[in-house]
Amino acid sequence: MISTIIFFASILSLLSWGLMQLAQEAVSLGRNAHDYITLNLNEILKAFDSFGNFYQNLDPSILSPVENNVSSSITKLSNATVSITGTALAILLNLVASVSYILLVIVFTMLATISSQKTCH
Repeated sequence: MISTIIFFASILSLLSWGLMQLAQEAVSLGRNAHDYITLNLNEILKAFDSFGNFYQNLDPSILSPVENNVSSSITKLSNATVSITGTALAILLNLVASVSYILLVIVFTMLATISSQKTCH
């Protein structure tokens, strides 16, 4: 019985710790991205200005295929992002839906451990 409790407690502790670390990293990323952009705004704007100047000086025969390739890449990237987000959301919903089943397995394992210990003694 104690080994079963320790086993499930360790699994639930590791899972909780992992989820908390993931949430903390997501919050940190959100905060640090804003700070990075704020601190490096001048360099970012210079890079965009440089890119814009380079873009305006390109030959139109070169510019058209580049625009088509960039447009195609952005479309593929957005489709991939939607697909990945949908898959991640489906996995998350399935995980949330399976919590009740996981709890049932834990409860029945505990009950079976308790009843097997009573019949052995």
